Amino acid sequence: MRGRWCLGGVTKTPYTSSGASAVVVDVKGHQWNWEISAPAIAVGQLVEIRVTGADVNHGFGLYDANARLIAQTQAMPRYTNVIRHTFTAPGTYRVLCLEYCGLGHHTMFGQLVVTERGGAQ
Repeated sequence: MRGRWCLGGVTKTPYTSSGASAVVVDVKGHQWNWEISAPAIAVGQLVEIRVTGADVNHGFGLYDANARLIAQTQAMPRYTNVIRHTFTAPGTYRVLCLEYCGLGHHTMFGQLVVTERGGAQ
């Protein structure tokens, strides 16, 4: 298949839909901050993170409390990338920019807070 991606039988990857309804988190990268809609996110809940850029390309990197990168995608103007993820531990997850986007690049911090079911952390 020239010029097209063929995923064939790749249906058991972490990128497929489980059929569960997801909590939607909208993320927009700006020079030099993240605009993140922050709904309540609970452990075990499917989250759909919709990432776009407001001005230039940014790299969306999501890190756990141990500074391990757990998800990443590009934040590009006029395009939305989607990450579907289920958090397995409560905590504060940092969002950093992975693409040099100008002089204030190093100040691009954001966060997602994940709680135990029922809201207590």
